[in-house]
Amino acid sequence: RDGSRDAGDVIASYEGMPYSNRGMVWVEDNLYVIDYDYWYLRIYSISDSTLVEEANYSLNYSSYGITYDGEYLWIGNYYGAIRAYTLDGIYTGTYFDSPVSDENALTYDGEYFIVHDCNQNNPTIYRVDHSGNIIESFYANINNMEVHQSVWVPDHDDGHLWVTTNYTIAQLSLESGTAEIVQEFSTPEYDNSFSFSHDGSDLW
Repeated sequence: RDGSRDAGDVIASYEGMPYSNRGMVWVEDNLYVIDYDYWYLRIYSISDSTLVEEANYSLNYSSYGITYDGEYLWIGNYYGAIRAYTLDGIYTGTYFDSPVSDENALTYDGEYFIVHDCNQNNPTIYRVDHSGNIIESFYANINNMEVHQSVWVPDHDDGHLWVTTNYTIAQLSLESGTAEIVQEFSTPEYDNSFSFSHDGSDLW
């Protein structure tokens, strides 16, 4: 982070993403994106300031939300099942059921998954293990907004969890069973944001 920039400043923009994308995650130099129109997992790289599609793989119907735990990609669906895939888009046969039987926003904090309903106002945010067991839960006190996607940023000590809401991006702190807004700014375009990630330096 550059001290001359404010949170929410647009650093760069890229064209070529699927119009209906429903989750993305950076793994090293590749961006993995769920294409909601065609049920594909699309893999991109950045070359000469251009988004380049490197590969694509078929996904299950209604795939929504994606994160990476250091070994597998984990992708949710409409019914709350969260499945493990290799980086080559192969389903491993391993899955767990989220406490939320709906489309889940999901991220990974280095030990546990963070999941919540993607289209519920002030949703309960759950920390769960790889079997879906609830470790902690937090009531989202976020002005009665929906929370569409989330990403965990280990270096942001004032609030590790960032989320997209109704036309905003918010940083949340998780303490004493409650998720509270630390800071908030408008999305670059006046639209709901259904894909969200962090590359180790910046939000995308």
